[in-house]
Amino acid sequence: FMPAPAIYYGLNALSNNMIMADRKRLRTPNGVILGTPGSGKSFSAKREILSCFLMTKDDIVVCDPEGEYFALVGALHGQVVRLATNSKDYLNPMDIQLSHKGDKEALKLKSDFIITLCDLIAGGKNKKAERIANSLVLYVHGSQNYFNHRTNVDSQNRIMCFDIRDLGNQLKELGMLIVQDAVWNRVSQNRERKIATRYYCDEFHLLLKEKQTAIYSVEIWKRFRKWGGIPTGLTQNVGDFLKSEEIEGILGNSDFVYLLNQNAKDQAILADKLGLSEKQLAHVTNSEPGCGLILFDNVVI
Repeated sequence: FMPAPAIYYGLNALSNNMIMADRKRLRTPNGVILGTPGSGKSFSAKREILSCFLMTKDDIVVCDPEGEYFALVGALHGQVVRLATNSKDYLNPMDIQLSHKGDKEALKLKSDFIITLCDLIAGGKNKKAERIANSLVLYVHGSQNYFNHRTNVDSQNRIMCFDIRDLGNQLKELGMLIVQDAVWNRVSQNRERKIATRYYCDEFHLLLKEKQTAIYSVEIWKRFRKWGGIPTGLTQNVGDFLKSEEIEGILGNSDFVYLLNQNAKDQAILADKLGLSEKQLAHVTNSEPGCGLILFDNVVI
């Protein structure tokens, strides 16, 4: 039932089986995949997704800003949720998943999310509630009111892809933030079921551009692991990714870093942030697609 590319991913995944299994056993299995365009970043993520689908019972959620993953998810009989102003798939940012074990923490994180959402829409901290309300009008009653609907997405499918390619520049960053919060709801739900939740967020640098969304992302990166979440951020804009003030919080909470081919200007920063030698950097200089370094639990492969 899989197209030829997906079959190839499956064959290729055999070489990654031990890494995937070990990554799940780590206490802090958060991951980052970095590479220039054409380095094999998305292919590596798709291969890992298929490995996880075949080898584990984990739930898998993908935030797909460029429409690259829905073919694979569809081949695996997963659910593709298309978030766009002309779509009938809705995701309400006020949704919350409560459980008797973690109500207080879930409410705190939801409160943090709503504050972050308002900050992002209003353009920073606002002392007066009236200004915040006026800023929200466009997203509640105006032309950008796509997220002002009741959620109708069936979240029971084991593998889901949120396709946000057609949201447009004004809503894309907001959409990524809302998807991230929806994944937290899924993590909370799966904790009760004792099921891990793997989250793949492509174009991750977009969430680190604004201070508000960057801080919230760091909180997610810290909290996911305690609740059985395994997040992975992917980006080809390594320069923008490394410029974020919150980068230490992301890399410091990621035990799995997959480095593919890197631009020369980014290598010095990577060497400083990750403690890489010149000899190690040679493996991410003009490297072939799919080739590079894996930094895994203090071991460089």
